[in-house]
Amino acid sequence: MRMRSTGGAAGLALLLAVSAGVIAPRRSAAGDPGAAKEDGAVAAMAAARAARDQGDLAAATTHAERAFELATTPELRRDALRLVVMFDLLAQRYYAAARRMPELRALEVSLGNRNGAAACDVHWAAVEASLGRLASALVRIDDAVAHFDAHGAAWERRGAHLNAARIRLEVSDLVRSRDHLEKARAASEGLPIHDASIQLVDAALSMREGQPVAAERAFREAIERAGKAAPGSRVAAQFGLVVALIEQRRLDDAASELERVRTSLAGGANVVAEVQLDVTACLVELARGDAGRAIELGLRARTRAPGLSGGWVALVEKRLARAMLLKDDPAGALDAAERAVAALLRDSGALPDVVGARYRADRGDAFAWGADAAVRLSDVDRLYRLAELGRAASLRATLGAEQLVDRRLDATFLDERSRLAEREAEVMGVYRATLGRSDVEAQKTAFASVAAVREQVDRFHERVRAKHGLAGHVAAPVVAPLSRVREALGEDEALVVYASGSRDLFAIVATRGEARIVTLGALVDVEVTVSTAVLEDRAMPADAAIEALRGALATPLGLPASIRRVRIVPVGAVGRVAFAAIWPDRELVRLPSVTVAALLDARPTIDAERIVAAEGAPFGPDRPIVGAAEEVRAVATEALLGDAATEVGVRAAIERAPSRAVHLACHALIDPVVPSRSALVFRPGPSSDGLLSLAEILGASIPAHLVVLSACSTGTGKRFGPEGDVGFTHGFFVAGARRVLASLWDVDDRATTELMKRFYEAWRPGVLACTALRTAQRALRADPRFAHPSYWAAWQICGGP
Repeated sequence: MRMRSTGGAAGLALLLAVSAGVIAPRRSAAGDPGAAKEDGAVAAMAAARAARDQGDLAAATTHAERAFELATTPELRRDALRLVVMFDLLAQRYYAAARRMPELRALEVSLGNRNGAAACDVHWAAVEASLGRLASALVRIDDAVAHFDAHGAAWERRGAHLNAARIRLEVSDLVRSRDHLEKARAASEGLPIHDASIQLVDAALSMREGQPVAAERAFREAIERAGKAAPGSRVAAQFGLVVALIEQRRLDDAASELERVRTSLAGGANVVAEVQLDVTACLVELARGDAGRAIELGLRARTRAPGLSGGWVALVEKRLARAMLLKDDPAGALDAAERAVAALLRDSGALPDVVGARYRADRGDAFAWGADAAVRLSDVDRLYRLAELGRAASLRATLGAEQLVDRRLDATFLDERSRLAEREAEVMGVYRATLGRSDVEAQKTAFASVAAVREQVDRFHERVRAKHGLAGHVAAPVVAPLSRVREALGEDEALVVYASGSRDLFAIVATRGEARIVTLGALVDVEVTVSTAVLEDRAMPADAAIEALRGALATPLGLPASIRRVRIVPVGAVGRVAFAAIWPDRELVRLPSVTVAALLDARPTIDAERIVAAEGAPFGPDRPIVGAAEEVRAVATEALLGDAATEVGVRAAIERAPSRAVHLACHALIDPVVPSRSALVFRPGPSSDGLLSLAEILGASIPAHLVVLSACSTGTGKRFGPEGDVGFTHGFFVAGARRVLASLWDVDDRATTELMKRFYEAWRPGVLACTALRTAQRALRADPRFAHPSYWAAWQICGGP
């Protein structure tokens, strides 16, 4: 048997240096006509610093603005504007800071201060993130970090990495956030810095990592360090402390701490602080079970939130949705949930695919509360719309725009990509050389180098996609209306859209004649059923597992026997279910979402007869690839075999011209943590490592009616809450495929070759791919050698029939 797989206030270093006198303004000479103004500007800046040290940010800002008005030289204007921006950030006046940033950066550039321009980008990125402009924040901060890592002093690196940690935390990238935080901490050693920035980020990260006790300690340290000099940091830490106490169910302590925050803000709170006060108090009341008081606080926050970023809007509306459900007001809850979802989509609209998916998944309870409310109202149309908005949002946006990545990269990007490719090929060669030896430590060291380079490659592709993205492309998503979808269904077709609530799993069952909601039971029970109903182990009898899955996910739907084809939109654990085993006599199609399927169908029809097929390469001595060559010869009109099947050669062949099918019989390396590093294994060449990664697929152009991924687990990926899985199927849809045939688990070599032969025999002109797959699977079921579902049930057609 051959297996085809292997398993805001932070970062103010430069501006603080100005305020501390490290960067001193130049004075006018005595008797010069402008001397009085220059002296006045210098005096105003000194007064601004003094007011800041006394905790009076309003007076500090007034003095700094006066200094900027008086300054006549570019240097003084720059220094005064730095102070103004610093005070804006400390006071959380983000819109004001954003308005000033272009002028400040232009002054830095005009003075030839590259480090100053990069420092401006650091603060500008922090402001963009605070305003919900996350895509531009990522681009600015990544470029600034790269500059300061190469050219900056310790305090500049500290500020850049600290802001990068905050922004990565904002987009729910906890691993990179922690990495940036540790680099900021290392750069801080020996510096005379006493602010609370590191403690604040550390505490927030600990909360997101599920460690409220560690977060509480860090928040208390931040409060102590912030003192009166940084009231914004102190208040932020106090709010965080309240949430950490709630997570520990210390509700009285949380209420007491919140009252201290309220007292400290009395009479001087800005809009952000007022909203945060209300939403935090709302959380306390929800923990206490007082839904009425929580609604009162949430409604008050709603009146203030529209002027803030979508993140604040989403937070307010999510709290309201939850409170209204507790108060038995599903109509109000559904309205609030839909507002939250709209804000989430707006904020994440221009983010790179995986980053946006992670951001939405981390805030997926907005979709769940809305689903609960829609079910209580028996509103099938609004439940369907919420499910569609949550499912495959980044893919829907990409296909809707038809081009997310601008493939015309400038010379700088091309040069960096070339250098990274050379480095990746180099370390991959070292790693491959260790595979034939018994030196385990050498293998670990070599693989660590591979992983480090691939992390750099992943960040490169993310920067490219962010810089060339279409801003706001998810802001107003067009969802295919359920009524129109039903009209397009055949008399013998059904659509089943699974949707997660906060506790239960639901299904929308739609035919041409009706649409209804079915409650399938507790999510945790479904998870248990899916995880214990093992079909991929051929040593275990499958009948009991099939019946368990059928009872949980199929029988309750009440589909009549006349339904011959079922289009399935899974969610969560349902995405791991082999429906071919549950409904063996029905044609099955898996959809990323109904809207995505419609966008795929809207692509130009590919009438080519060409079937280009490629044989993969072994991956180490213990992972041969035996049946792939036979399979390729059997199905291809254009075959790439042996040494001809290099990564470069395969990509050139599948990109050269439209194909009826692209058939890749190979090993698949699945990265369950960073999906863009998953890869299909071919032969290396002089300029390639042989690994066709998902990141590379996303940047390719592969016009094909069908892509067949004849390898293990190619239909899986990293799960991002309601978004679904991001993996190979996602990548090939972006690259141009209309349909993908992929697998759910590690498939058997001999059975796979047999199934693929029978599939192509059945897939004649005029025959749908899902029909041909059912025919091939039926043939294997009838063969005593392959009757167990482990041999045939893993395969599914994705994207459409």
